[in-house]
Amino acid sequence: MMSGSLLITFDKVWKSYGQGEATVHALAGVDLAIRSSEFVAIMG
Repeated sequence: MMSGSLLITFDKVWKSYGQGEATVHALAGVDLAIRSSEFVAIMG
């Protein structure tokens, strides 16, 4: 059961660096939901 109201959502987030064969996909279709009752650390 999830408690707390939904504060932030990200759906299908993509981030790429470079071009062509040198492209690096740092994020590929990432989903994230953070509720008011949660503690979250995002590193990188």
